[in-house]
Amino acid sequence: MEVLAKDKSDSPLLLSNAEVAQLLEDRSKSRNEKSRKKIKYKHRDWIEIKVLEYLKTTPCVDLDKESLDIFQSTLMSSKKLKSSGNTASETGFGLTEAEALQVLNFMPKEKVEIHLMVEELHTRMTDDRQDELLQYIESKRTGKDS
Repeated sequence: MEVLAKDKSDSPLLLSNAEVAQLLEDRSKSRNEKSRKKIKYKHRDWIEIKVLEYLKTTPCVDLDKESLDIFQSTLMSSKKLKSSGNTASETGFGLTEAEALQVLNFMPKEKVEIHLMVEELHTRMTDDRQDELLQYIESKRTGKDS
């Protein structure tokens, strides 16, 4: 989800499904505590409930805030670590913020899904690197950090 900035010079803020779900839950709780009169806004409330129900079915809502931040920063990082010999191991996947959010929100299981989310993937990552990305995503999905 994209939140538009107040100032035209600011770029929009991009939020994960988990963050939007948390915002909707907080708003709903706050509203319920303040007022019992919901007749005026029953359509808005129904829409928010349906959106929240959908968001709770997406894989990323099961991750805590710290895990989400680490996951997203790893997806966006493009650092390379020097290792023994002439090879360098990569610590991140070099995705843009929007691409990382797509991957974070839907946690793809197949290469074809990643190709739909990441522009020019075949020129940016080798097949082996794409497999590493899928393994990393699966480790986050199952909670087995690697």
